[in-house]
Amino acid sequence: MMKNFNSTFAPIFLLLFTVLVTACNNEPEAPTVLQLVSSTNQNYVSENITKPGGASVTTGVYAQAPAENVSLTKFLVTLNYDTAATPDKKYEMIYLDSTLAPETKSFSMPVVYTPRNLASRETWNFTVTDSNNKTYTRSVRIRTTSTANTYQSTYYTYSNVLLIRVNPLVVPVSLYTFASATGTAFPTYAINEQSANIDFVLNNIGTQKPSLSLIKGDSLVRTALTLEGFNEINNVTKIKNAYPSAPGQARAENLKVNDVLAFRTRKNKMAVLRISEVFRTQDSLRFELKVEK
Repeated sequence: MMKNFNSTFAPIFLLLFTVLVTACNNEPEAPTVLQLVSSTNQNYVSENITKPGGASVTTGVYAQAPAENVSLTKFLVTLNYDTAATPDKKYEMIYLDSTLAPETKSFSMPVVYTPRNLASRETWNFTVTDSNNKTYTRSVRIRTTSTANTYQSTYYTYSNVLLIRVNPLVVPVSLYTFASATGTAFPTYAINEQSANIDFVLNNIGTQKPSLSLIKGDSLVRTALTLEGFNEINNVTKIKNAYPSAPGQARAENLKVNDVLAFRTRKNKMAVLRISEVFRTQDSLRFELKVEK
């Protein structure tokens, strides 16, 4: 999905971060045109690293046109990943595809993203294109770890997942969509990316917030499960049995702590979700989820 950005917040961005020339790149001009920047904040990633899966991170991006008569026209973020179980099977998706404002000479943006909540290897590619149609790419390689989920598991557990919608001037990419297949939160731009397999989105609907809406279907059901009942779910049969016979819906509104929802994912797997925290003033919530593999 295309999205327009301008560079008005570039000076503020540069005051907040220290520029680090990181990651491997075969283009000798790339470091002077496109740089990944870092911060003392531990969630910032600007070089290859090993991280627990499922925890959101930020990579600061700064780009400057290579010459006075050249402008920057496009910013693209792509993700390539494979798995420990199938290292030869590669996946690729577009995370962000942005057209920059006309005559953009410099551009900066903190890109927020979530490595998958599985043990795997990911490469995040950040690319800018100039008015001469020349591209400059920097990459970050992340090896993700997961203590709860293995490729021998019959179901996956994702804990302490945060979905948040915030002021775009504070965090330009809010993570408020979720894919149960990988335990990953995505920005809204990824909704139409089929490979993301996004199941639901956090809504901001006035007095009805917080609420969750399925991207497809109407299988979302509130269950009668308590916190204790949710914690007792430890196999696929119990996940399936948690789904009540009541009619499903596309959205669950006015969610509260310890509400337990059941639904069918876009990959036709059964899942149960418990709300663990609600932050009404910040349009965000945390949840736990157990999903059939």
